[in-house]
Amino acid sequence: MRNVLAAVARLTPRGLPILVAVSGGPDSLCLLDALARQAGRQGWRLGVACLDHGLRPESRVEARRVRSEAERRGLPFYTTRLDVRGRAKRSRRSLEAMAREARYAWLAATARRHGYAAVATGHTADDQAETVLLRLVRGAGATGLAAMRADGWVPGARPPVRLVRPLLTTTRAEVEAYCQARGLAPSLDPSNADPTFTRNRIRHELLPVLEALNPNIRRTLARLAEVTAGEAEALQVYGDLLWAQCSPRRTETGWRVERTRWLALPRPAQRLLLRRTAQPLLDEQAEIGFDALEAALTLIERDARAKVAELGGGVVVRITPDALAVERPSTVSAPAPLPGLRLRRVRLSLEAVRANADRSTAYVDVDIMAQRLGRKRVRARDLVVRRPQPGDRFQPLGLGGRTQLLSDFFVNARVPRAERANTPVVVCGDEIVWVVGYRPAHWARVTEHTTALSQLLIDDF
Repeated sequence: MRNVLAAVARLTPRGLPILVAVSGGPDSLCLLDALARQAGRQGWRLGVACLDHGLRPESRVEARRVRSEAERRGLPFYTTRLDVRGRAKRSRRSLEAMAREARYAWLAATARRHGYAAVATGHTADDQAETVLLRLVRGAGATGLAAMRADGWVPGARPPVRLVRPLLTTTRAEVEAYCQARGLAPSLDPSNADPTFTRNRIRHELLPVLEALNPNIRRTLARLAEVTAGEAEALQVYGDLLWAQCSPRRTETGWRVERTRWLALPRPAQRLLLRRTAQPLLDEQAEIGFDALEAALTLIERDARAKVAELGGGVVVRITPDALAVERPSTVSAPAPLPGLRLRRVRLSLEAVRANADRSTAYVDVDIMAQRLGRKRVRARDLVVRRPQPGDRFQPLGLGGRTQLLSDFFVNARVPRAERANTPVVVCGDEIVWVVGYRPAHWARVTEHTTALSQLLIDDF
């Protein structure tokens, strides 16, 4: 039990308002109990969220049990019921994929609506091992084998919402022992034994065979994911450098690259860039197969005229002697509407400002901003909310006054590539004062000498 508490404390950032996703099963109930026991010491403000997928008759009863667990600990409780089966049928998606998508979408929306900085889920080391095997069977590359991250982003959430998995190094056996020691009575989902789900076949058929060869196979696979995740991050940086060398041009339906620049890259680099360029354009949960990727790269290599290679998921590569375009012609992505901005004078301590975890709020020194504008006072109408532009530079808080390209900041802050073009920035004069949802500028920071403190608030973010 002590190991579980230590793992949760180590993998959960201190001082965060956290929305805990609880289904009532052993993993999520263990997570809720471990977080609640340490909340005061770690500075966590917790809320409990339970989505009733409406897939089983007993789901309403289980949601009420989760409510009781939240109330017993004095925590806010949020719930809703969705017709996931109906959604899956109407969209012709698998029930498993639709349930996952609906769950994450609701959790992200609930976290934003109620001021939580992160969502916490009860994924364990066993879940990680199963995910690695599932992706291996499907032919994933290095990024896919990295599987789940202990600290990442809610899939598909726009704008991004942080996702933490505090039990990712804890085995299911340790979770069950914790529940027994604490007298917790989790609900058991019979669908976890349904062999029609691929993950269940991996859990109940494939893993036991591998365990006979290596009794520590679950931890071994989890360690593989952890190592591969680090390598995938290095590839991300390498890929960004290569992508910049290609001088890509954004189009309404994707990206265009000069063919000569592309062909100057080695084949492994081409494979990396093509996969990464196409991924944000794919349908939700779609993947690019190795054969489709290799066929496209071979076609690009030839002096083809007006050829089209299908990558799957609605994404194609159009190839001419001069250029190649990675695009999704059926969908012209319209830019997201820009949010509104408010500026409000407040009185707060420096400690409260530094502890701010609300991604829709930033605190700035308005006297310094007024000096930059050459005015006595700054109003909201003096500031501009816009999208990033090529060549934008930013002085992020925490870099000691050094500036960097906004594109480099996005990479360092792990802003998902698909979100970067639509991440709003607030500009004061000619300088970025806030990258919304991420960080204010160092030059406008609040210090112990600040006498005019204002709160920047972004609406509908």
